[in-house]
Amino acid sequence: MSRLGINCLPCGAQLGRSNTDPQNFVPMHQYANTPVMRGIEGQVRSAVERGGQTVRYGVTPTYAETPAVGPANPYPLGVTIRGTGSGD
Repeated sequence: MSRLGINCLPCGAQLGRSNTDPQNFVPMHQYANTPVMRGIEGQVRSAVERGGQTVRYGVTPTYAETPAVGPANPYPLGVTIRGTGSGD
C-alpha cells in the first residue's frame, strides 16, 4: 500500500478498538496515522493508565459533501478528534 493511501484505525487498537473489523478503518495518508493519530492516542492512553482518568474519546471522518465528477473520493477531507478527561 502506498504512503498516500493506508487504512487508518481512527480509534487505535492501543485504546481497545478492534484492528481486524473493517468498519473501524478509514483510508487516509500515512502521516495522519503515524505520528499524528498515534501521538494523540498515546496521550489519551497515558491519561487513563498513569493519570487514572476516565476519557471520552471519539474520531469522526469528514467527507466532501458533493463528490467530484466521477467516483466519490474514499479519502476524508480530515478527521475531527474529540477527547475529554475526568481530571487535570
